[in-house]
Amino acid sequence: MTKRRKINKKSKAASKETNFKYGLIILIIIIVAAGGILALTLHNTGDGNNNSNNNSTITPNEAKKHLLGTWRWEGYGGYGGKYHQIGTWTFYENDSMVSIFQGVLPNGELGSKNIVWWHYSINETLICFDNASDFPPSEPGCYTYEFLEDYLHLRVTDSKGNSADWYKVE
Repeated sequence: MTKRRKINKKSKAASKETNFKYGLIILIIIIVAAGGILALTLHNTGDGNNNSNNNSTITPNEAKKHLLGTWRWEGYGGYGGKYHQIGTWTFYENDSMVSIFQGVLPNGELGSKNIVWWHYSINETLICFDNASDFPPSEPGCYTYEFLEDYLHLRVTDSKGNSADWYKVE
């Protein structure tokens, strides 16, 4: 003889209410994530117009064409981002990139130069790097990117939302 389980109507109603709440929370998370993605792909030009970087329509070959050449950057990097650095990154057609950077000492003098070779790949939304040099050891990584100011300004953003700006010099 099998036992029949009595269904409690109150617990069934509470279960539906709980499922609805979880569904609503998931929907809100999806909407917020979509808004964040949209915010990363739009740039306000300051004249009231939003200027999209067109990464959604740019092909990897077009992106690479704009990426080739030398870009200058300045910021904080190395060991937790606490060291002021300046440098250039030069991208070549053979999917290699050389970064040449120097630390800026507290008195404003430049420290020694570091040269690191990288391999890179680019698609519609990501630029990815892996270290082709033995020193300094670096982790490979991918970053979202957007070209700004007629492809003369490049912004790359890591998965934590930290971004860096590069400016085309040649």
